[in-house]
Amino acid sequence: MSTIFEQIVEGTIPSKKVFETEHVLVIEDMMPKAPVHLLIITKKLYPNIQSIPVDELSIVSHIIEVAQSVAKKVGVADNYRLVTNSGKGAGQTVFHLHFHLLGGAILGDIT
Repeated sequence: MSTIFEQIVEGTIPSKKVFETEHVLVIEDMMPKAPVHLLIITKKLYPNIQSIPVDELSIVSHIIEVAQSVAKKVGVADNYRLVTNSGKGAGQTVFHLHFHLLGGAILGDIT
């Protein structure tokens, strides 16, 4: 069974696409936690950041490059948070690597 993000990447579930490359898709989060809440989703399925093979870690630098570009595009380049959860205990609910880009407000501490 595929994850919701696999279905979004495949186009079988609609999403509000913000940006796309060969390796990632950036969409608006359906339940935003900040005025700007975007998801950067890998097109290839990695269950979480811990599962990326060493020889494919370049995907992480690509995600950072995309985050920088998109943050600038949506006007939050000076103040945003980029977060990923790895594992159920860390709050991961969809086991498909994705990063949350949050901004557009003062975001308070994470504890």
